[in-house]
Amino acid sequence: MSKVELSRRGFLKSTLAATGAAMAGTAAHAGDIPEKWQRPKCSGWSWEKPAPKIAPEQIKKTVNTDVVVIGAGLAGFAAALAAAQEGAKVVLVEKTRGWSCRGGHITAFNSSLQKKMGIDIDAAEIVRRLVA
Repeated sequence: MSKVELSRRGFLKSTLAATGAAMAGTAAHAGDIPEKWQRPKCSGWSWEKPAPKIAPEQIKKTVNTDVVVIGAGLAGFAAALAAAQEGAKVVLVEKTRGWSCRGGHITAFNSSLQKKMGIDIDAAEIVRRLVA
């Protein structure tokens, strides 16, 4: 069995050439999408359907805000924090009693809020503790 050596450049050249050849016969250009694939799909999930109207007497509270973030998981929490740091009035909506970031290792190093509060973060120490 012979050993074949391939540089990164050679790999990329051959991959791009093969991809180009494969695509040349399938579509005139990238915008050619079959009609049936362009139609919206609905799999029956409840969130895909319009919400029912709420009668005015059932509305308990009206909140005026700049940004609403749905879900206080890791991404929602980070989105709400980023929007607030940019000066937006933020409402974070979560279906459970508290935020749900998993793993216990969500953190910020020298955020604007930490600087405003005079909190000095030793990022290297935090990373050492997380790794440990």
